[in-house]
Parts: sequence; structure tokens; C-alpha cells
Amino acid sequence: DRVSTEPCQGVSCLRRSVAQRMVHSLKAMDLSVSTIDAGLKLVFRAFDMHNDGHIAFLYFAHKASGNFYEVADCHHPTLANQTFCANASRYIGVVRHTSFADTKRRYFELSLNGDRFSTTPVYTAGEYPTTERAWFKQREGWTPLVDCFTTKKQVAVYVRQTATSIVAADRDSDEPCKPVLTRSSAPTVASAVAARNMDPLRTASTPAAVKSNLVPLIESFVGSNLGYTPLASIAFDNGNSYLVQNCLAKVYRDTAHCTSAASLDCTLLVHATNTKAFGDRKRHTFLAKKDGTIVDSTNLHGELAASTGDYDPRTTAWFTSTGWLDYTAWSVGGNGPVYVADPASNTFKVAVARLMTEPAALNTTAMTQSGPYRIVNELARKDPAGTNTATAFKNLVTAATGHDSGHLTEIYMATRTGAPNYYRIRDCSNTLFATTAPCTKTSARWVGFVRNEADYSDGKLRSFALNATGGPQGAALSVSADVYNPRTEVWFRQGSGWMPAHAQLQTYIRSGTHVAMASDRMTADAGGSLPPLPVPTPTPGPTPTPGPTPAPG
Repeated sequence: DRVSTEPCQGVSCLRRSVAQRMVHSLKAMDLSVSTIDAGLKLVFRAFDMHNDGHIAFLYFAHKASGNFYEVADCHHPTLANQTFCANASRYIGVVRHTSFADTKRRYFELSLNGDRFSTTPVYTAGEYPTTERAWFKQREGWTPLVDCFTTKKQVAVYVRQTATSIVAADRDSDEPCKPVLTRSSAPTVASAVAARNMDPLRTASTPAAVKSNLVPLIESFVGSNLGYTPLASIAFDNGNSYLVQNCLAKVYRDTAHCTSAASLDCTLLVHATNTKAFGDRKRHTFLAKKDGTIVDSTNLHGELAASTGDYDPRTTAWFTSTGWLDYTAWSVGGNGPVYVADPASNTFKVAVARLMTEPAALNTTAMTQSGPYRIVNELARKDPAGTNTATAFKNLVTAATGHDSGHLTEIYMATRTGAPNYYRIRDCSNTLFATTAPCTKTSARWVGFVRNEADYSDGKLRSFALNATGGPQGAALSVSADVYNPRTEVWFRQGSGWMPAHAQLQTYIRSGTHVAMASDRMTADAGGSLPPLPVPTPTPGPTPTPGPTPAPG
């Protein structure tokens, strides 16, 4: 008998590993650094960009000096009991460096920006033979399964080299492989797009006609997106194509075009190719809001920019494919395989990119039925932060009680622009909080936390007992000793979607231009981390025609 948890080590599985994405991102950076802080910062940038909870270590070493820089994720299950993670924040920076008089590795607590909190290590390990490790001697590619130096668990290591350095990441055997694609949200997005009438975009012959007919494409992309599909493209048999890009996706948020979009209160980019409308085969980039409104720039046609080269989707691999496809042209920023749908109209194809950070247990039906998903998306349709503390608490409690399944724990939101205002409600009837402060100071079900510069000028976090409609009751239950900044939190810096489960909780996030919102659910919700996919009922085939009765033997 074979246990279903036996790890997959096949080539197709390793090619989809986030370890490869991390290593390639780090390798593309300038690794000729000499200081500890500069080295850790590079590793942190590549690690943070792609981290989906399945990679514990990313690191690189200089061939000449043996200097070694590594970032470790203390939320990873294999590191939970490690001494250096015992009292640390999420990330630890590990170095072996010639500035010290020995070859020991030193462990430093890192901020959520990759900076060391202190030059004093939280832990010092023994001598580390950098040049003797199997990954250092590996030419390039994947090593066989080896024992991790720190955890002693078996990992496969992905290695790439530059002229001066070796870059590597450890992949755990429990990282999800191809079966995750059967639960991906990408086919749902593709089906939503394919169901709409896109023919006006095929026949549009002016820039104005293009812009006015983008609403169905944008609506279907935004309305079905769980946060793991940053791109969706449609292409027609006449070569016209339109690609929607989500600037709220973490991998694109800081790019030049998306920065321009954010400054104009836009969350999307649309890249349009239409020979009749624009007189060329270039991709013309426009700024768009999630309701389909195009915001014109000052350039010709109102576009933000145009590509330097021509583009014809009919020459791409995805245009002639159906189903899942490894498509490297969209792999920048950690995108994984692309799902291609072929609508019944046969005049256009739909391709949707999937982020490698999409959870292995993703189940579109279960996700959209979960309380946090419904609560956060209901809040997004309002002015979620409100004009003051009382309005914000009322909105949060109203949304929570309307979708309460018994597994909610907290709902919170913070402003992205202006002062870092923050509001959170906690369900004190939940067993996680019933015996903890400030729930022990009140008999109310809900406790609200607030940092509001207009209502309380000191920037500290306060908690209040709330009534059944979200109204604050009495004096503050607690006041933080220090100023609180929600913009340093891990959830605030993520894109929209579900974060990997940690401990007993899983968080759903909706990351907007002005406000970021999130809600936690217990992983016991619906009887497990997520319920299994329903088994589809097969469609009956035709009744076979009886064959001739065989002659007696």
C-alpha cells in the first residue's frame, strides 16, 4: 500500500515549486554585496515576494569568501520548535560572515521590511562549513533528497549559480504539486469571462469603441477573482487581444504602471491590441477602475503607454491550447501555470494566470461560502472605514452578525492612505479569546480595537466593549503602551486572497487602493482546513448498440 502523503519528486512537480521562483528572483539581483544588512535585504526581497508558506529557507553564498546570507520563515511548521524562532518575529536572518572572527552562523530577528532589529544575534550556532554543503557543490538544478542542516528533515534543494555566488532554496516534500490545479480558482475566472459576450471587442474599430466595451471583461475578471489570478487575457481569431492585470496583486503593486494607476485611484491595467482601432499591432496600456471605467492619460488615445514591439496572440502557445499550460512568458512575479478556456462561440480564447501562492487546499465553492470571504466583500461595497470610530465598528459588527458561522474570530481593516487608522472587532464568545484580556474584562460578545488619529491623537491602540449593534460602551478596556502602526503587519502587506493557514487560523484579505480589510476563520471551519471538493456526477453516455449474437462454439 502507498500512503497518499508520499511526496512527489517528479520533474513536473519540481518545476512548479515556489523554490525555483525564489531562486531565480534572487539570482537576478546584484549579489556583489559586502555587508550583512545588504545581503539579508536581497534575500528577504526575493523570499517575501514569493513566500506561500512551503519554503523554510532561501539563501546565497559567495564562492570566494564563503560569506552566507539566509532568510528563514519561523511560521514554517519545521521551524516552530527551533530555538532561534522561540521568541522571534516571523522572519530570521542567518549569516556567516568574515566580519566575525569565526565561521559560526548568527541569527538575527528581521522586521517585515527585512531590516535587522539589532546587531546582537538572538542565537549563535556552531561552525558552518559553507563550501562543504551538498548544495554548494551542486552544479545547477535540483539536488536529490538531503537532510537539512538545521531541521534534519529531508528536503530537495534548488540551486543556481552566478560567476561569484551560489543561490539556493529548500523545498519541503509537503509542498503541493499538480493536484492543486484541480482546485484552482483560475478555471472559475476563465469560465466567468468566457460566459460574457465579447464580440464588440472583436469588431471595435476606434479607441473609443475599445474603451467603452471593456466593461464585460473587467466585470467578469473582478467579480470572480479570489486574489490568486493576477492576469486574464482574451484573444480573437482576427488577432485582437485584451489583457487585464490586477495591480492589487502583491507581485505587481510596486511596478511603474501600477504605481501610476494607484495615484489615479485605479486598480487595474488593460493592455489592448487592435489593428483597426490603433493602426498598429502594439499593446496599448490603459488605466481602469474595477467597475470598468477607463481613466484617460494625456497620451494619444488616452493610453498610459504602448509597447515598443508588435504583439499577435495567435502566435502564442496558449492560443492553440486548452486546459492547463506551463507558460513561461507570464512567469514574472511568481505566476504559475496558465489555464486556457475555449468558449462555445469559438471567436475568442481565454487565458488566466495562476499565482504559485494559491493554497493547495483551495476550493472555490468552500472559499466563497466561508464567512470571512462574504464579510470582507460586503464591507468592500460600503465606505468600510466610515467617517469615525463609531461608524467603523457598526459596519464591522453588522457584517459579522450577517455571516456568522460560529468559526469567526476577528475582522479588521486599516487605511492605506492618510493617517494609518485601524479598526478591529474580536468575538469574545470564541474559545480562542474567552479567557484572554480584554475579553475577561467584559461580558459583551464583541470587543473593538481602534487607532484613529481624529478621535484619539496619540496613535495608540484602544479596546472597548461593544453592544449588539457595534456601539462602544463605557471607558476603554485597554490602551497600548506604544504607538501602533497597522501598516507593518504581514496581512496588510499581502495582496487580496487567502493567506496560508497558521496555527488555528486562516485569513482572507481584500486589499484596496485606500483600505485593506481582512477576517480570520478557524481552520476547523467546515470540518477541516477546507472541505473536499464535491465529486461531480458523471454525464451518462449513450446506450451501446447490442452487437450480433455470437454463433455457438
